[in-house]
Amino acid sequence: MKPNFLLILLLVTLGLGSALADNRAKSDYYFMEAMRQRTLDNDGDAEALLARAYEINPDPANPAAKFVGFSTISNSRGDSAQIVKGLKIVEDYVAANPDDTYAAVSLADFYMQMQRYDEALPLYSYADSLNPSQPAIALRHARSLEYLRRIEDALAVYRKIETRIGRSTQLTFLKSNLLLNMANDTVRAMEEVESLLAAMPGDTEVLALAISANTAINQTDEALRLINMAIDAEPDNAPLREYCISQAAKVKGPEAAYELLEASLRSEELSPEEKSYLFGQYFQTVKIDDDEQAQAILSQARTVLEEEVPGDTYPYILQGVYHYMNRNFSAAAKEYELALKKDPDNGGLVAEMMRMIILDEEPKRAIKMGLNALQNPNLTDAQGVYRMMAGAYMNTEEYPEAAGALQSLLTECDDELTDEDRSEIICSIADAEQNYLPVEKAAQRYEEAIALDSLNYMAKNNYAYMISEKGGDLNKAEELINEVLEFEGRNPVYLDTAAWIAFKQGKYGPAMGYIEEALLMLRDEPNSEYLRHAGDIYYRAGMTDKALENWQKALELEPDSKELKERVELKKIP
Repeated sequence: MKPNFLLILLLVTLGLGSALADNRAKSDYYFMEAMRQRTLDNDGDAEALLARAYEINPDPANPAAKFVGFSTISNSRGDSAQIVKGLKIVEDYVAANPDDTYAAVSLADFYMQMQRYDEALPLYSYADSLNPSQPAIALRHARSLEYLRRIEDALAVYRKIETRIGRSTQLTFLKSNLLLNMANDTVRAMEEVESLLAAMPGDTEVLALAISANTAINQTDEALRLINMAIDAEPDNAPLREYCISQAAKVKGPEAAYELLEASLRSEELSPEEKSYLFGQYFQTVKIDDDEQAQAILSQARTVLEEEVPGDTYPYILQGVYHYMNRNFSAAAKEYELALKKDPDNGGLVAEMMRMIILDEEPKRAIKMGLNALQNPNLTDAQGVYRMMAGAYMNTEEYPEAAGALQSLLTECDDELTDEDRSEIICSIADAEQNYLPVEKAAQRYEEAIALDSLNYMAKNNYAYMISEKGGDLNKAEELINEVLEFEGRNPVYLDTAAWIAFKQGKYGPAMGYIEEALLMLRDEPNSEYLRHAGDIYYRAGMTDKALENWQKALELEPDSKELKERVELKKIP
């Protein structure tokens, strides 16, 4: 009898279908178990389970594929073959699941790091269309258009965001900055700024943006007019006055800046503490090299304050600020000591004197001074004393004592603290505790700090850096620092952290981009740690000469560093 080929084919097909269905079921089980392990922070187990789920069912649409692909890229350690392999898995997954916004945006972010802007753009664009209520995706969309120099299209996206969430200083800054720096279109840039100013005339953030824009195009008179408007709008806003003084110095020089300073010193809207702060910032901003001129300004400022509060401590404080600005910390401490003789219960003065002593490299003397001050039952403003105590203990590497001082600050000054203050203090406790407690304890502190204040970027940065140094989920560290960079991308501290996390992930291209930007920003004040990081990144990327160059620069700044000496002598990471 002839075999029934149709029947055989049907049986084989059914068998295969049954096997495929069985594999999908097994894969789904492993995937769900992996997700459960991730919620328990068992990331190693989760990664192994995801790999098994994808191995059993390598269908591009399998949700495990996304995780396996990104994991392959993250663990590639610069191996281009592994990067290509991981990228292909993610690309196939996104093609099969175009509505998975997380995967599409993450893939687009990776393309942006690789400068493949034309491939990132359609992913951002589609994700943006699916998620019209998420401005973060739209901002990425606009950024990819900017990189492709599609200026009008980028502007259209910014306007679309404005339609969704309303006008804002940030969006107007992005639009005007794009028009000024990429399109060289001064007229339209200023139209954007002036339109926002007309809509929100008393808003000091908008005034500050308008001042900056007019300063950038050398519209001196208009910039000065807006500066005066801003001060009139919020006369008690010391940081705003500080900004206005710095901008006046840019557009019209030290004399115009001093006129604003003198007016601030005579203002009834500011406290003497705020006035002395503005005085110090004036010297930092204006950079007066002529000591005779500086002394004349100092004398004028003292006269103004002596008229306002005769016999008070502020003449000494101003002199102390002047010495501080000239990095003569010992002389500054003596001025605060004279001030304390007139007002011995003033905790703010105690804290400033302690700060000068710490800067003069005498932390143990500062600790002793703080302990004595805290015995004074009439001490006012103890917050600063506790903070300086913690700083001095950190300086001497007495980390439990530093955490204790900060915990006392939380307890003793609770009524005076905002949630933002508490968040900052808890972050500092975590900074100390990670040096002597398990990483998990410090992580809990950082999580607590971020829960209190989601805008505490330093907490997110320090948490991310701790993970990169002491172990943990590098993907979580990357998420934390990306949140920070989205809003504070021009800060070298955060850029260094991003570089170090990328380095630990083996993403040497992005790591170089971050660290080079940080070093460029600090070209006038080089930092030995950042230079060492740069050297290590270049070394792992196979650029030995550049690595050695950066290690040598770091060693010049820190000649007693054993690890830097080893790197320079061995010409490699030990």
